[in-house]
Amino acid sequence: ISGNPAVAPHYGKFFGIRNGIDPDIWDPSEDPLLPRGYTADSVIEGKAAAKAELRSRMNLSGADVPVVGCVTRLTHQKGIHLIKHAAWRTLERGAQFVLLGSAPDPKVQAEFAELSNQLAAQYPDRARLHFAYDEPLSHLIYAGCDIFLVPSVFEPCGLTQMIAMRYGTIPVVRKTGGLNDTGKRSCCCPPPPAHHA
Repeated sequence: ISGNPAVAPHYGKFFGIRNGIDPDIWDPSEDPLLPRGYTADSVIEGKAAAKAELRSRMNLSGADVPVVGCVTRLTHQKGIHLIKHAAWRTLERGAQFVLLGSAPDPKVQAEFAELSNQLAAQYPDRARLHFAYDEPLSHLIYAGCDIFLVPSVFEPCGLTQMIAMRYGTIPVVRKTGGLNDTGKRSCCCPPPPAHHA
């Protein structure tokens, strides 16, 4: 856009305001949907508790391996071909994979149902795909995962990568739009509360 002759002289006037997350809803220190709250000072214990609860709820093994998660609408914009690829690669490399989402397109939903069956057959205790809207489970995935997948083909901003960072989970994003802008920032876990004398 900066190279367009109609825009170039005025490029300095343009600015944007990124989306943001509600810090009261997405606050790992006060989140009632987690087994225990955590701050930057207690992130290791808090995430370990969330991971154990996530594995229990999703019937995954307790093996000492990373957990990769994805919470998304299963549409082409969200990079569904990359999600499928990432699921297989995650499991081939020995980690666990969880997905929460559903597709408005019945054909895409059927593809992911088949993927779920294939993953369950080959990796019975390391992969779970859950097709529903489940707010409590989404909080548990953000907190219990080590890595969070956001492979959108295009994304004006996106919120999931910001939520992941707030919960101390590393987002792996595709270099596009707002994912590129926000994925380079570090903003995990709220600071610990100030101690007053």
